[in-house]
Amino acid sequence: MKVCIICQKDETKTSMKLKVKDDQLIRVIRTIKSSIGVAKNNELYVCDSDIQAYKERRKKFERDAVLFGAVSIGIILVMGGLPLLAGQFNLFIILVSVLVAAFFFLFAVLFKYVPAVTEGSINATTTINKKGK
Repeated sequence: MKVCIICQKDETKTSMKLKVKDDQLIRVIRTIKSSIGVAKNNELYVCDSDIQAYKERRKKFERDAVLFGAVSIGIILVMGGLPLLAGQFNLFIILVSVLVAAFFFLFAVLFKYVPAVTEGSINATTTINKKGK
């Protein structure tokens, strides 16, 4: 069954332009769902009417990922760097700062995740946009 990731509708009868790339995170989610027996194994797409909404959400996700990465680096620098500036080297504090930053980044990005689409479908969308304008 083909499902749009934006509107969550079964779109087997309508035209689907963008196929979602089956990346590492989607494979992990599918593995977890199949192990607990709730996997539907849908083909993920973006339908014609939601292409613009997808582009906006993907752009916001990419911008937020960079922001959360910068904040994570800041957490490491502050939590791990302040004791170093005070003249104390404590490996435990540095490891904890890296773990806190990693959890912050992972949770922040995972909750806002918008998967990428395959390369061929991006070219098709670019052609559509050029013809439409």
